[in-house]
Amino acid sequence: MAAREAGESRLSFHLGSAADVADRFDVVLLMDVVEHVTDPYSFLAAVHPIASLVVLHLPIEQSPAHNVLHKLRQSYNTYHHVHFFSDESMRILLEETGFEILVIRFTAASPEILRGGGGLVTRAFRLIRYCAYKLWPRISSLLLGGSVMIVMRPLIADKTIVCDIATTP
Repeated sequence: MAAREAGESRLSFHLGSAADVADRFDVVLLMDVVEHVTDPYSFLAAVHPIASLVVLHLPIEQSPAHNVLHKLRQSYNTYHHVHFFSDESMRILLEETGFEILVIRFTAASPEILRGGGGLVTRAFRLIRYCAYKLWPRISSLLLGGSVMIVMRPLIADKTIVCDIATTP
């Protein structure tokens, strides 16, 4: 049901390309989206003119554990991720696209992670990751991977940052 149908005139939802949006929103949610986008630089730059705040959630998959266990290929095959981020590459992406990070929360320490199937090694890895995340969320994300939730805002709301990666050597 649309928000307006429920009697809320100030709440609206839009599903589609940021380039097609004429309105400006208080908050834009990008939940598990950026890792699927072919050109995340242009995609995030297109969000600048339409958002005061952006909530971004994405997996941290560029970690030593993911590399050793060949999890990048599995993420590509299972979830169709075309980009794999580390904590540092995610920060560089946001800096290069003109966002200021306001809050970061690591989100991988959920009991549901322990319910998944798989072999003994996979289940042991999940338990280690779960416990490590409870104690040291950022360090665990750097070493073992996980997920991160970021609240950010465009530094210059009316300026569109143009990234032309086709001409970059």
